[in-house]
Amino acid sequence: MNTRMLATSLVLSGALVGCGKEPAKPIEVKLDPLSSFKVIAEKCQGAFNASDNLVPGKTGGFVRIEITPGPMSFDVKKTDSLVSPYTAYIDLTFAEKALAAPTEEAARAWDGVAIVTMQHWRLLYALQDGKWTLQEELYSFAMPSAGITEQAPTKMSAGAISKRVPSALSCTPSQG
Repeated sequence: MNTRMLATSLVLSGALVGCGKEPAKPIEVKLDPLSSFKVIAEKCQGAFNASDNLVPGKTGGFVRIEITPGPMSFDVKKTDSLVSPYTAYIDLTFAEKALAAPTEEAARAWDGVAIVTMQHWRLLYALQDGKWTLQEELYSFAMPSAGITEQAPTKMSAGAISKRVPSALSCTPSQG
C-alpha cells in the first residue's frame, strides 16, 4: 500500500508543479505601421521613375509613352476600427507623354503630335490581419494643352494603375 501511495503522491506532485503559473502566451509579432507602409510607398515611387516605353497600339501601329515623375506623398493614420486599425494613402503625380504612330520608327522619332497628360493617382490602403491591402484607386488628370483642368477623382477598377504603368504592380503589397 505504501508503494501505491508513493506513486500517487509523485503523480499528484508533478501535476501540481505547473499550478500557480500562468499559461504561456502566444508570441505576438508587432508590425510597425509607418515603417512597413514606407517600404510600400518607396517601392511604388520607384515604379514611376522616368521611363520611355514603346508598346503596340490597340488598333495597329505603335504608341510611345514617356513617364516623367512628379512629387509623391503618403501618410498613415490610426483608426478606431478593429478590422482595419490603420489606413494609409499614397498620392502620385506624373506627366505622361504619349504618341500614337503608324510605324515603330515614327514612334521612336516622336514623329507626330504627342499628347501630354498630367496624372494624379491616390491609392488607399488598410492594414488588416497584419498586412497592408490596396482598397481603392482614385484617378484624375489634366490636359493643359487642350484646356482641360484637373477634374474630381474617379474611382478606378482594381489594378487600373498597373494596366496604365505596368511597373506600378510594386504599389500592391505582397500578400503573405
